[in-house]
Amino acid sequence: MLQSNCTAVDPNPDSPCNAAYSSYGFQPALWTGILFCCLFGIEMIVHCGLLAYHRLFPRFMFIAIVGAAGELAGWIARTYGHHDPFDRNGYIAQIICLILSPAFISAVNYVALQNVMDVYGSKWSRIPRKWYVLGFCAGDFCSLVVQAVGGALSAEAETEDAVNLGKSIMIAGVSIQVAVTAPFLLLYLDYNLRRLREWSKAGIPKHERPYPKVEIFNGVIGISTLFVLIRCIYRIVEMADGWVGYLATTEVYFDVLDALMIVIAIGVFIPFHPGWYLPKDIKRGAMGYNAADMITGEKMPKTNTELSQESMAPTATPSAATSSSDHSPA
Repeated sequence: MLQSNCTAVDPNPDSPCNAAYSSYGFQPALWTGILFCCLFGIEMIVHCGLLAYHRLFPRFMFIAIVGAAGELAGWIARTYGHHDPFDRNGYIAQIICLILSPAFISAVNYVALQNVMDVYGSKWSRIPRKWYVLGFCAGDFCSLVVQAVGGALSAEAETEDAVNLGKSIMIAGVSIQVAVTAPFLLLYLDYNLRRLREWSKAGIPKHERPYPKVEIFNGVIGISTLFVLIRCIYRIVEMADGWVGYLATTEVYFDVLDALMIVIAIGVFIPFHPGWYLPKDIKRGAMGYNAADMITGEKMPKTNTELSQESMAPTATPSAATSSSDHSPA
């Protein structure tokens, strides 16, 4: 970004140190900075506590902690911008942290859907189960690299053309993220619609469908992904409008369409933490259940707990069985 010799805001509208001429184009509000620092800090701490409570199950929730920590770091830098919106390092820090962190919560959703497939089966998926992490995480990684390059170029820019180049590269990076997140959301919806349609045709009542708690968690994945997608689309439009465009310099849009969207995307996994909703005895890649089992009359695979209870149950003696058969009608 272009350098400035100002270190404090001058309220005089004609002054070169007026907030309108800062990197932000305004003076970031202190109360929103404190609010979102608190929200992301709480989410990070609570997710750490939940992961410890569930004895590190499931481990992929570490990624959510990283995402919340990145958002917290970005909002600390942005809150400092209220004191000195001309500080170049703080401005670049908040750009990089806040534009990269949502990719981590997207990764949570990719792995979470894999875990849902481990319970219900992957027969309704259009692509192999493994590609939900390998493919989509690879796409998000490319997005992170491109955005990081754009952020680095912006940080080192000394001319307006260099600033615009960095901005264009960052737009490309966020566009890649949208190009990854949107197909994932469509595949997620397709998987669940096909699964529920088959169960409905098989005549399986809702109250008899397996793992209802997993169904609740499965819905949360879609909610989180939708909010991440809304945020990504907003950032593309914002950056395309320019660093000093209307969207970039109108703080309320960023607070609602970026910060609040990610607060919800991460926070929704607190009341619906997978440690409470995913079974711990489902093997990776296993098909725990499918509608065909109900049609053919096969029983669902028994859990380790059920098997241990059966082994402890008393069995009838041979003599008792013989006696019973002797007195039964022909």
